Amino acid sequence: MFEIKIEIAGKLNAKDKEDLSASEAIETIYNFPEDKVIFIWEDIEFTAFLSGDISDSWFDILGLMGNLNSSKTKFNLQFPSQSFWHYWKFKEFSKDIWEIEALWSFEEKKKIKVAKDVFQKEFQKLITRVESDLKSQKYIVENFREYM
Repeated sequence: MFEIKIEIAGKLNAKDKEDLSASEAIETIYNFPEDKVIFIWEDIEFTAFLSGDISDSWFDILGLMGNLNSSKTKFNLQFPSQSFWHYWKFKEFSKDIWEIEALWSFEEKKKIKVAKDVFQKEFQKLITRVESDLKSQKYIVENFREYM
C-alpha cells in the first residue's frame, strides 16, 4: 500500500512577485510546519513539509512523474531536502507493478511493491493540489522554469 495525504492547516500565504520558480513559490505560499504531506508506505508513515521539503524537491517530483510516464524500467529519485533525506530506487517488477526500495538513512531501508497506477495517481494528486494552490495565489505555473 502506498498513499499520500496532504494536510493544509490554514490559509495560504500571498504571492511573492519575485518568485521565479515553482520551488520558490511553493516555499512562499505554504506555512511551515503546519502544511505537510504524509507518505504512507505500508506500515510506515513519514512527513515532509510543503514549505521546505516538497518545495526543495519539486523539480525532482516533476521528473519522477516523467519517469513514471516513460518506458523506463529502472530509475532513482532522491529528495534533495536537508531535512527529508530519502532515496528511492524503482525497478519494474512486472508490467503493472513497481518494486521500490526506499532508503531513509544509510542504514534504514524498506522494499515494497506498488501498482504503477496507484503510485502515479498518488503523486499526481500531490502535483495537482500544489499547482491548484499556486494558481489560487495568482501564480502562472507554466511560466516557472521547472515547466519550461
